Amino acid sequence: MWKIKNEENKKYLDDFDNKLIRPLFKEIIHYKELKLSCGYLKYLKDNKNTICNNSNKLLVYINERIIKKAKFSDLIDTFISMNTLKEIKKYYNLYLQQNMEINKKNYNIKEEKIDDNLKKIFIEFFYESFFNKDKIWNLIDSSKYNEGYSRSKFHENFKRENNIYVCPYCDIDTIINNTNKEVEHFLPKSKYPFLAMNAYNLISSCIACNKAGEGKGTDVYIPIDSPYNKQIGDAIIYRSDIVNKQITLQGNDEKTNNYLKTLNLIERYKSSTIFEIVQEKAESLYDLIIEAGLNNEEIDEKELRGYMIKKLRRTKTEVLSFAIIGTFSGLDLYRAYVKGNK
Repeated sequence: MWKIKNEENKKYLDDFDNKLIRPLFKEIIHYKELKLSCGYLKYLKDNKNTICNNSNKLLVYINERIIKKAKFSDLIDTFISMNTLKEIKKYYNLYLQQNMEINKKNYNIKEEKIDDNLKKIFIEFFYESFFNKDKIWNLIDSSKYNEGYSRSKFHENFKRENNIYVCPYCDIDTIINNTNKEVEHFLPKSKYPFLAMNAYNLISSCIACNKAGEGKGTDVYIPIDSPYNKQIGDAIIYRSDIVNKQITLQGNDEKTNNYLKTLNLIERYKSSTIFEIVQEKAESLYDLIIEAGLNNEEIDEKELRGYMIKKLRRTKTEVLSFAIIGTFSGLDLYRAYVKGNK
């Protein structure tokens, strides 16, 4: 729900793109054009006809990696043999196009069928393994990444840059402890593997938001807004159902409603526990207003809302702040509370 940025992590992941992924594709295309009889890894090791010499050592290293009994170079050889030069170039152009759209903060991207070998490379090798592998980052640039890079580093950068301690997706839980945060793909990597390593498709989220059935699954409803291009919490209408002890959410446009649907937030906010937390926190704010004597002169709705925003959003540490402000900044509820506590 919070608008976020991710520029520090983007520096790392852009280097991964420029020094590993793009050279990999370029060498595959060049290898296919040469119509060599040797395998792709041997072509790289011979280093006679290669074109991305600055990345050669890195490409040789990753092609020798084995994960879950699958060797990287074998997947590449299979991909090359099963696709024409035209098809390989089409995949590379698709990779470039999808990442260009995400870099422009456009998340309304059509799902495309991707070769299974490429999917395995992008998900199991790049994201699940290489993301955390110090050797890879050292080979990308030893002067920058002599200490490597990892998901933990991603979370540290993200938290510091956004000054945030609550889940930007849902605003229900915190992302303070390592056991309660994930590097989450906004457009799921199972359907958009080419975006698995793009910083603007990765978000530090709570566990629930990354859990199918509770938070995000593999379905994304398009058109949609992302926390990278909009503070979605401000585009939601919050209503407090005191009788049923639940909070209802509704977006003020189609993209926001699709966001709520994608994150399953309408159902998650109906929990009576969330209602009770929101009500308790709102009443604590009411008490602070009364104790401060701010109610000696009649407070209007703008002043009430402004006070609540100031108290809750000074730093992004208070969970459910959007719901508290959205449901309890009305004068009727505040006056009823004041009257009931006289």
